[in-house]
Amino acid sequence: MLRKVSRYDEHPSKFDAYHQVIGRSSSPTELPLVSELNGQSPSRIIIPLVILFIVVTQACASFAPEMFLGWLTHTLCFLVLGGIVYHLCPPDWTRRTEVNKDEVIFEYLDLTGYQVIRVPLAQYRGIIPIVHNGIDTSGLPYKEYGVALRHADPTKTIILSLSPLKQEQAVEHFSKLLKVKALHEKKFALELKSKTQRLQNQQNPKHSSI
Repeated sequence: MLRKVSRYDEHPSKFDAYHQVIGRSSSPTELPLVSELNGQSPSRIIIPLVILFIVVTQACASFAPEMFLGWLTHTLCFLVLGGIVYHLCPPDWTRRTEVNKDEVIFEYLDLTGYQVIRVPLAQYRGIIPIVHNGIDTSGLPYKEYGVALRHADPTKTIILSLSPLKQEQAVEHFSKLLKVKALHEKKFALELKSKTQRLQNQQNPKHSSI
């Protein structure tokens, strides 16, 4: 069965689907706005090694019995190989997002390489209001209000601010700061949800407004 293909500009309601550039202030006055997020993806090493182990071991057992040393021996060899690869090429990744007066820069660095995407602010539709319905670490629901810089491609839409209190002028503030349209129409607004528990107003490890 074919999956339903989402229309261009159809934004998902999942909070974690969006880039975030949320600083200490809900109303920054200077650019650029910068966010940097770091983490690890062990699966980028483990999955390829597991596939390679199965293919190589099965091929030896089927087509080259003289090279087949037994499943246990092959397993130990690949565990050692995996440990060496993991030590020499740790699966760390860094995602950096910058919003300046001219463009938005998306940078991504991991063991597969470095990628950078530059999107001119002129390609963005404008600043929109958002509502985030989350669950805190105690399992209690909470609601946050903020704004986002909306692009027709949802992967390029960026959350700019979040606050437990409504900021009536937030849309206009970011519209003037970035010199893009303020979109107050309900059809552009987003209501986002988080299924995983998180701290309210959780921010990325490094955020700044320089």
